[in-house]
Parts: sequence; structure tokens; C-alpha cells
Amino acid sequence: MLRAGIIGTGRAAGFIDDEVRNLRNFRLPYGHAGAYREAEGVELVAGANRGKDRREQFGEKFGVTALYEDYRTMLAEEALDLVSVTTHAPSHAEMVIAAAEAGVKGIFCEKAMAVTLAECDAMLAACEANNVKLIIGHTRRWLNVYQQADSLLRGDEIGAVNVAVGYWGGSLVHSGTHAFDLIAWLLDSHPVAVYGALNRDPDYASTDYGAVDVGGKGFVEFANGSRAYIDAMGGKMMTFDFDFIGTNGVLRTMGNGLRMELVKPDDERVPRSADVELPPPNSASVRAVEELARCVRAGEEPKSNGVAGRWALEIAHGFHHSHQRNGARVSLPLEDRSLRVINR
Repeated sequence: MLRAGIIGTGRAAGFIDDEVRNLRNFRLPYGHAGAYREAEGVELVAGANRGKDRREQFGEKFGVTALYEDYRTMLAEEALDLVSVTTHAPSHAEMVIAAAEAGVKGIFCEKAMAVTLAECDAMLAACEANNVKLIIGHTRRWLNVYQQADSLLRGDEIGAVNVAVGYWGGSLVHSGTHAFDLIAWLLDSHPVAVYGALNRDPDYASTDYGAVDVGGKGFVEFANGSRAYIDAMGGKMMTFDFDFIGTNGVLRTMGNGLRMELVKPDDERVPRSADVELPPPNSASVRAVEELARCVRAGEEPKSNGVAGRWALEIAHGFHHSHQRNGARVSLPLEDRSLRVINR
């Protein structure tokens, strides 16, 4: 049985389940604590939070008695195999590096991976040096509906896919890294360039997430020759929609995975759309924890690993750099690893 602990016993750790229980595109648990409790071969034994009230609420809700104010004390005393980092992004690097150096075997870090690319680099270096498996919480990779989309795109249904179109309500980092990770995965490639414009000029000196992590639009080039057109519209409109355009048709996912359709020409080359029967919803968080546990035991590399998480953030930062250059093409990986885009 693998022993698990959570750093940051707040919303993403488990209380988010109370907010999203009426959504239909996935199954609970959504938060990390519930996922550890449900996953096979894993036991949630500890949690750490600076806030006493939230720490005690977490312990009562999830039956955890080993509670710590200082996460470093938890790492030193609990002999943990797995650790989740569910705090906001500015503290991810420090906590992931500390967990890797403390001897844990697997880390589940919430997205976005960090606030600078230099932090991502340091997180990956620490995990590699200590043989730690790292996954980033871009959880759509583990949802049945998007795995079905992946299977359709790998088949012959719409032919070779060269173009993706993605748009969502939200920003380029907090919401956007989910989207960029999904697009890169389904296009089966990594990004090589970004052209973009932000919805407004960020205030990089601000500590207000909304003043820095803004929306934007543009497109991304990938190593396999495919490209993606992007519109992160900002605001709170609950859309998360994607078109994957192939040589023989289009696969469209809508409403954050609530609906999927195929658009293909008939014998007279008139486009016809048909809904795709969706698989039953599942808990992506449970599947993520089980994959992390399996990779720790087998020495395998997880799907949404640290390299993929860094690429997702790299795309978002690429939009910022391109905006600073009036929409010019910016090659990835970026030379400047220091840009700090505060995000949740």
C-alpha cells in the first residue's frame, strides 16, 4: 500500500467536489483526497496546510489525523510514497522540489505547473535527479470522453489531422494550460512556435492573478506540421470547445466534453454531422492517481508528465512574448525562462 499526503488542504485537495457535483461531464471525486481514498493500492495518511481551520476541516472531512502546519515537517515524518501539491501555482516549484528531495516516489502537482519556465526546469531537474515520477493535473487526458476522441483521431475516421481550433472562456494559463495540453496530446506533437496577441496588457508586477493571467488569441505551430488556432476569450463563459480538422472530416468536442460530433461529406460532398455516442463519465482524478501509483511501481513514465506540463505553460508564455513583439513569431522552447505570469 502506497502512503499519500497532500500539501495544501483547500479547494483542489477535496472541497471542490462540493462545487462541481452537479456537472455531468465527469464523475466524482474531482479533488485529490477523494481520489486517493478511492484509488486501489493507495492510502491517504497526511495533510499539511498553514491555516488551522482549513487543516482541521480537511481532517474531519476525509478522516485524516496526521495534520501538519509545515509541509516540510510532514515530508520528514510521514515516509510518504506519493504527494499531491494542490496549492496555487506560485508555491508549486518550492514544494515539488522539496518533496522530490525528501524521498517521495511520485508527485501529483496541480496545474498550472509553475509561474515561470525556469521553475518548471528546476522541478523537472529535481525529479530526474531523485528518480521521482511527476504528473501535472491536466486531467482531461484521463477522461473517457477525450480518450475516445484520441482513439477516433488515431483511426481512419477523419483522415490525417493537420489543424485544430480551440476556444474557451478563461485565461491563457489557468484555463489555457488545460487546453494546450489537450491539443498537443490529441495532435500527438509538441509546439515549436507561437503567434499571438493578448486581450489586454498584463501588469506583471501585480500579485492579482486577473491582472496578469489574461486571455488572448493566435495560433500555435507543432513539430509534426500541424497547427492550432486559439481564442482564450477571458471572462467566465463556461465553454471549452475544440475542432480537429482532418483530410476527410472534422471531429468536434463541445461543452467541455458533454457532446462530440463527426462532420463528414456525403457522396455529393455535402457536410453531414452526426453525434458520437459518448462513453460513461469517469473520475479523471482517480485514474490519474492510479496511473501515478502504477508508474511508481513499474518505473514507467505517466501520460501528463512534467515535460508535457512544461510544454503547456510554454505555449501560454509564448503568447505573452509574441504580444510583446506585436504578434511576431516566437520559437519554442523560449530562450527567456524568467517571465513570471502569476496564476492560480
